Amino acid sequence: MDEIPYQNVVFFFFPFSLTTIEVIKLPKVGEIDLKPTSSIVVSVTEWKGQKRVDIRKYVNSETFQGFTRQGISIPIEKVDELKKLLEDVNHEIEELRK
Repeated sequence: MDEIPYQNVVFFFFPFSLTTIEVIKLPKVGEIDLKPTSSIVVSVTEWKGQKRVDIRKYVNSETFQGFTRQGISIPIEKVDELKKLLEDVNHEIEELRK
C-alpha cells in the first residue's frame, strides 16, 4: 500500500451527528495491510493536550482515500492495560492452535 499521508482531522461519531475534531497527527508507528485497498494504521496523536494511541482503518480505493470512522483512540495512560490485553489474546490464540 502507498505511504499514508499525515492528516490533521479525525472524524468521531456522536449520536445522530458527525462531528469533526481537529487533532495533531504525530508520526505513524505502524501499519497492517488488511486488503489491497485497506489497512489498519497505528499512530500517536495529541488531542486537547492529551497524547493518545490512535488505531484506525485507512482506505485507499478508487472511490475513497483516507481514514474511516472505524477505529479507536486510547489515552497513553491506558497503553499498558492494552498491552496486557493483547498478551492475553496472544495466549488464547496459542491455546487454540494446540
